[in-house]
Amino acid sequence: IYNPNVKSSFVSMRKSKDFIMVNIMENVQNKLFRYKLEGNQWLSEAIEAPKFGSIRLNASSDQSNDYFFSYSNFITPTTLYHGDEERIDLEVVRKFLEGYRQSVYHHV
Repeated sequence: IYNPNVKSSFVSMRKSKDFIMVNIMENVQNKLFRYKLEGNQWLSEAIEAPKFGSIRLNASSDQSNDYFFSYSNFITPTTLYHGDEERIDLEVVRKFLEGYRQSVYHHV
């Protein structure tokens, strides 16, 4: 389905009911693709995930076309996204707290 080249490599994959989600690293950037079998041919579609950060495929099910992935970078806290075959825009499920918050700590 996916053939890496000199600038890309396979990171992970998750299977859903009707397609396979593939996370690749290309030019030091994570990218998500959806692969769907149409007849004898696998068709790929790029997912418009956030850029310039780390992507991790978290979950999917062979009972539905829902998938979840997390994204983070140096200035964005880890954010959990939900997608499916019907949805064009990804849904933010949860945005985790930012790392260090000075207002929480008291100076002695």
